[in-house]
Amino acid sequence: MLVGCRAVPRLLVSVILAVGSALAASERAVEISAASSLASAVETFPDPFYVGENDYLSAPAGQMRLMGRLENVMPSFFQIAYQGLWIKGTSEKRGRDTYAVTARYTTFLQLATAIDSGVLRWHFGFAALLTFSDRSSFEQSTGKFVPEAAVNTRLSQAYPSVGLTLFPKAAVRFSAMFLNGDANLLYGWLRLQFEFDAGDHTFMPAFELLNHHSFGKGIPNFAEPPGAFSLGYSVAFGQLRLQTRAGFVLNSSQGFNNARVSFPDRIILEFGASYRFAL
Repeated sequence: MLVGCRAVPRLLVSVILAVGSALAASERAVEISAASSLASAVETFPDPFYVGENDYLSAPAGQMRLMGRLENVMPSFFQIAYQGLWIKGTSEKRGRDTYAVTARYTTFLQLATAIDSGVLRWHFGFAALLTFSDRSSFEQSTGKFVPEAAVNTRLSQAYPSVGLTLFPKAAVRFSAMFLNGDANLLYGWLRLQFEFDAGDHTFMPAFELLNHHSFGKGIPNFAEPPGAFSLGYSVAFGQLRLQTRAGFVLNSSQGFNNARVSFPDRIILEFGASYRFAL
C-alpha cells in the first residue's frame, strides 16, 4: 500500500511534465497580415476592323487584404480574412461602337478552420463575395440617365472555402486551396502551390485558376479557365515576415479569345507583411 502511495506523486509529476511538453510544442499564437496587389482587368470583344480577330480593353485593378490567424486557441486553427478588389472603369470607341470595362468593387470575407490528419491538413470554411457596380436610371424630370450604385447579383455569392496541405509541418509542402483568405480574386480562386523553406526564407511557386466568370450559372466551366503563374518569396526577421509575389496571367475571363494582350497587362504584383504574436 505504501509503495502505491509513493507511486502517485511520481505519476502526477509525469502527467504534468507531459502536459507541459504538449503545450510547449503547440504554442498559442496569433498572426496578423496585410497585403496589397496590382493587376489589370481585361475584357475582350470582336475587333471591328479585322474579321475573325479580337481586341481588348484593360483597366487598372487593385486588391488589398487583411487577415488574422489563431493557432492552438479553440479551435486549434482559425482564420478570418477580408479582401477588397476594385476595378477602375474605362471605355474606348472602336469604329462605330463604344466598348467599356465596368467599374466595380468586390468585398470578400472568409472564415475557415483546419484539422491535421497525419501528413495532411484539411482546411474548410466559407467565403462570401459582394460586388457593387454602377447602373444607370432614367430620370424623366431631367431627361437624362443618372448613374447610381447597385449590387451586382451575378457577382455576389457565397461559396465553400476548402483545401488541403500535404506535409504541413515539413520544409517542403504542397497545398491546393479554393477561395483561401489570400486568394487572387481577379484570376485565381483556386491556388496550387509548393512551398520550400530555407532557413528564414520561403519560396512559393504557384499556379492559380478560376474566377467569377468561370462559374456562369453556378457550374464551373473548365473549357478555358483563367489562370496565372506566380512566384512568391518571403523572408522572416524574428516575428516579422515580409512577402512579395510576382505573377503572369496566362488567360483571363475564360480566355483571351485570341486577343493579343500586351505583356504589361498580364503582370500581377503583390507586397505584404505579417507579424506573429505569442499568447
